[in-house]
Amino acid sequence: MIYKTSVILCVLMLLLGTANSNAQFAGGSGTADAPWEVATLQHLNNVRNYLGEDHADKHFIQTADIDAAGNTWEPIGSRSAKFMGTYHGNDFTISNITIYRPEADDNGLFGYLEGARVSNLNITDIQINGSRYSGGLAGRVHSSVLSFISVTGSIVGYDDDTGGVIGLV
Repeated sequence: MIYKTSVILCVLMLLLGTANSNAQFAGGSGTADAPWEVATLQHLNNVRNYLGEDHADKHFIQTADIDAAGNTWEPIGSRSAKFMGTYHGNDFTISNITIYRPEADDNGLFGYLEGARVSNLNITDIQINGSRYSGGLAGRVHSSVLSFISVTGSIVGYDDDTGGVIGLV
């Protein structure tokens, strides 16, 4: 009896664990053919779980407009953990991002992009108050491909390399 209960409990834990990992996104599997679907602010926040070289092959596609009003945003990626995947905005908008990090570098929707591809994304009404390397899309960009990106809002940097779309290329 104890053995059957343990087996059933293990199976339930596996099923719940699988459902939980799939719930990070609205769908997809992170491949080029089936990118993870980003439909909510929480899905967008979960992109940060896939940083660095181990996740350079991960693909994301936005499937709805996302409003970040009322939340303070922490940029996705940093100098030590870069976003290296592919994010396709699918012509949707991310609005009302607020970043207040006046003593921190690498400010934007993404903190640091390296070897990444970001396309077809609109960022509106972004408010950034940062130190160095601040831009609406990304604070720093290295060896990446960006296309069809639009940004509106206010971006304030207290040191070098502040821009509307990118802080430092």
